[in-house]
Amino acid sequence: MNIDAVKEEILSRTNIIDIISYYTKLKPDGNKYKGLSPFSSEKTPSFYASPDKGVYYCFSTHQGGDMFTFVQKMEGVDFIKSLEIISQKVGIDITKFENKNTDYNKNKKHLSDILESALILYKKQLNEKVNTYLENRGINTSIVEKWEIGFAPNLFNYCTDNLNYTKESIAMSGLICLKDTGTYDRFKNRIVFPLRDSNNVLVGFAGRIYEENKKQSKYINSPETDLYHKSRFLYGLCKAKTHIKKHDFSILTEGYLDVVMAHETKFQNTVACSGTGVTKDHLKILKNISNKIIIAFDGDASGILATIKAAKMSLEMSMDVKVLDLENGKDPADIILKDKEIWYEKIKKAKTIVEFLLQKIQAKSKNETDMIAQVQEHIIPLISITENDMLKEKYIQSVSLCCNVSCDSVKKRISLYSNVDEYERNFSRNNLKKDSNDDKLHEQINQFVDYAREKQISLSKNTNKLLEELKECKPLVCKKSKISEFIFEISNSTNNFNIDLEIFKNSKRFLFNHYKKILLHISGEKDWVDLSKLDNLNKEWENMQKKLQKLNKLSYND
Repeated sequence: MNIDAVKEEILSRTNIIDIISYYTKLKPDGNKYKGLSPFSSEKTPSFYASPDKGVYYCFSTHQGGDMFTFVQKMEGVDFIKSLEIISQKVGIDITKFENKNTDYNKNKKHLSDILESALILYKKQLNEKVNTYLENRGINTSIVEKWEIGFAPNLFNYCTDNLNYTKESIAMSGLICLKDTGTYDRFKNRIVFPLRDSNNVLVGFAGRIYEENKKQSKYINSPETDLYHKSRFLYGLCKAKTHIKKHDFSILTEGYLDVVMAHETKFQNTVACSGTGVTKDHLKILKNISNKIIIAFDGDASGILATIKAAKMSLEMSMDVKVLDLENGKDPADIILKDKEIWYEKIKKAKTIVEFLLQKIQAKSKNETDMIAQVQEHIIPLISITENDMLKEKYIQSVSLCCNVSCDSVKKRISLYSNVDEYERNFSRNNLKKDSNDDKLHEQINQFVDYAREKQISLSKNTNKLLEELKECKPLVCKKSKISEFIFEISNSTNNFNIDLEIFKNSKRFLFNHYKKILLHISGEKDWVDLSKLDNLNKEWENMQKKLQKLNKLSYND
């Protein structure tokens, strides 16, 4: 794309007042315009824009710039994307400014057209049974239309029979799966939720079962395509981004229904991850809009683990993170359906991650010694990565009161933990050169799980549970018999799935546990991995573990 040419065309066709007016109402004030800031919830106008100079300034948030920086701030995008958004608003065809090699962009447009055609079909297939299910979940006809919810009928070839595109193109869009024996619809017999990106472009679908079926996953999502990248996609962002700006915080949930129901309350600043756990890319997108985030994951054990993981990443990015304390087994959609006021109260009383964990630990600890051990394991690491000094001091005081110890002893423990953390990083750099491959490894695991589900492998209950643990990279704690069952079922069903073994061989996270053995076995290496060549590394690892254990035995008063 010829960036300068696009920018020049935009400046000749529109002005800053026209663009800002898409987001907030402006009124003339002398040779300027003023209005309520779209970046805050003010009641007295403090936002000014000058059509002559082409700039704006917000006195409530102390930021300013031109129309391009304004759109970047409002949409949470980079400069190139702001050009695309403004061009779309004022009717400029930017394709004429693109380079000759536009095959990639044409393919994305082609895939989106296929998905839009499928959505028209899906919306027509909603039936009484599905509508009754949705109504029981609090989703009426108005909400269905607002979120363009549809239904994929229980037919193997509904898309190929009704879409005027080739099977290859439909498969590239993720709507169908190609097999040697033929094709089948990915979302058949599921309620479908359209996945629209921040610019309202349809990039994929999510399908949810509406009848109890333990052999099927509750949700399936479109596979990775040129349009859809789940590690960077947030469901509902196209509707939520202006509300995130307004409230100056985002609410992150786990489910599509959570988002749909939350948008029926006064907190429409709610989004959800799509087909994967929280990633740093998700958080970067939200941070570009607001640095504040509330995590509202399910109240069960897996939800709490996911909450800790997301909070840790948020703290590492210097975000202001809080957590909703949801009842065990309840999700935001359940709470909102029962009583919106309970939802409002929970948001109002959102806790810091340290307060949240302290409460959980206090409730479950057997005695004070057990509580201190749990605090050392789960909370001290989080405090050690908190960069905000005032927030860190608040956390230290909370731990001090909870454990009945001095703030100095808590600070000493944080200092010890930080030293150990540095030792681990040095160990990783010196001995495991490709430790940075962990992200690639996790991506391959997700691909493997998607593959297993795509093939609709019939797995036992134990194996399904292990598959979920594998995708979430959780520690594998189970009996050898369960591991054997897992290996037997998966390895016999996925002979054609290839895994990059080098990623596993060089990943610290999986080097000394069952996962490596399992995955090597799955990928075709039938013999157990030979760790004899790693003797020296094993010794270094054991030495480090001894140092960690020694530090963990220190009391707060030492």
